[in-house]
Amino acid sequence: MDTSDRSTTAQALLARLTEKLDLGDDPALEPTPIVHFLVGLTIVLQGVIVIDRQVHWTEEQLFQEILGQFWEPGSLLERQITALMSVVKGQQLYLDPSILDSLRDSLSPEEKRLILVLGWSLSAVDGHTELRETLYLQNIAQRLQISSEELSLLQAGFSPLEPLNSDRFSQLKAALSPTYLNTISPLLSKVALQLLTTLEGETHPFS
Repeated sequence: MDTSDRSTTAQALLARLTEKLDLGDDPALEPTPIVHFLVGLTIVLQGVIVIDRQVHWTEEQLFQEILGQFWEPGSLLERQITALMSVVKGQQLYLDPSILDSLRDSLSPEEKRLILVLGWSLSAVDGHTELRETLYLQNIAQRLQISSEELSLLQAGFSPLEPLNSDRFSQLKAALSPTYLNTISPLLSKVALQLLTTLEGETHPFS
């Protein structure tokens, strides 16, 4: 799918979601690359948090820290995405096949990979990944058309079963491609580079 097709699909998804949001006097979500990414990220990460039916405070904290990198405190974007969180959780949009298919068609492969790496990071923040979280992220990867081999790479560093050696780290860096992400938004490149730097140092991202 080319860039114009992704943009059309993303705008249609934003229009659909905006109908569900209670934004008060705030304007609708703008169809910018960073908003498209944040919609996908919010939906997937919210699913990680609630899917095992045990919301741990460390997950909530990391969730806020991850998203907080993309806006200034009190900004319009923060209020809009906060409104989106309520809808995603209340209507279980993280399980909605049509929503997930729209994400598949509106995000670049690099954006999808970054979302999944952040998803694995969130699932492992409390020291281990629950089975429901693993199955959920595997389902998301399948919906986003990420192969099992690629998912194994994206999971590396957050599971004792998927060690991140130097070769796999190089592969992960190439898969995330911070240079390409920079052409979409410097913020995406910054987050990807921070993840890679932290993983290279064998510590948990953002913690």
